[in-house]
Amino acid sequence: MATFFCVSTVSAQGVKIYKVGGEVIDIPAAQLDYIEAYDAASETPSFEGTWKMKKLIADKEAMDNAWWGSATFGDAYPSFDANDEITFQNGRIVPNFQSTLKNFFIGEATYEIVENNYQLRIGMFDESVALTLLKVKGVNRFFDADKKSEDDEAFIGVRLVEDEDADEAGIYDLEIYLIDYNSTSFAPEFNDFYIYNNEKPTATVSGSYINFLMSKANSSEVRRKVSANTVDSWEAFNSAILSNNYSVVFFNATWCGPGVIANLVLTNHMNSLNNIGYVKVMLGDDDFSAEISQNYSISALPTILIVNQLGYVQCSKIGVPDNAFLNTITNYSQMANTADEEPADK
Repeated sequence: MATFFCVSTVSAQGVKIYKVGGEVIDIPAAQLDYIEAYDAASETPSFEGTWKMKKLIADKEAMDNAWWGSATFGDAYPSFDANDEITFQNGRIVPNFQSTLKNFFIGEATYEIVENNYQLRIGMFDESVALTLLKVKGVNRFFDADKKSEDDEAFIGVRLVEDEDADEAGIYDLEIYLIDYNSTSFAPEFNDFYIYNNEKPTATVSGSYINFLMSKANSSEVRRKVSANTVDSWEAFNSAILSNNYSVVFFNATWCGPGVIANLVLTNHMNSLNNIGYVKVMLGDDDFSAEISQNYSISALPTILIVNQLGYVQCSKIGVPDNAFLNTITNYSQMANTADEEPADK
């Protein structure tokens, strides 16, 4: 069994650095920010970004059916428009709606997350859907082109749902629920029938909330959760690297503390990429660990390799990956269809 040493943590002037042999490496500030902000939610894709209308789920027909024709929706009620877009970015909302959704999202707004597991009841029974509840400031609660509400704060719900039309797993759409408004331009019966709640959010009754599905406006922006393929045999390893022109192979062990941070930094970066494999080898006291570590001359953990389909090493990194190495990974990802070329910064 090979002997490994774990990259040790040292401190200098309050900055986290890692020592590999005799080399001292500063962790990039951007990676420290990520590490400090990391929590379980960071493993899932974000709703931030620009989204384009895919489907108006609660369209006029669906609402008519929900109320058996007893409510009047009219032309002011939103209709599907494939050009509708909305951007969520760092607490800001930038709407670009062509449909009458623009009568609610009237301009740039701000938002804050109020609750990550808000349960919205759907249907007539106890079924519910879990939403991230956002408090938005800068909307028109009246949903009216001619009349603006004095109160410009409302709640909306969002959730990511896996895209059933995607060719691969891990691609997400964004479902948005408008659950807090008091329309003066459609469905006046909601007031007559006492449909609206007395407190915010007001439109949580089935048949009053408006939900629609949006997909990423630019497919290159789609962020997916990369599930690393953890292998424990040569057969599994060879199968994993054959699936892509290039693969990132992450060698670590459960007892290696810095490997935890390296894993967070690496996984965060891999989440933004496509067309590159991600393989994990957790070394232990077994024959496969001894053989693969000897084959790839692994003596320190964590170690990260980029290999081609035949398993030949293109480049390597010991310790927490820095920005230069992360950029190299990105280059190999972009070279997926030109495997015989070499990246500029190998």
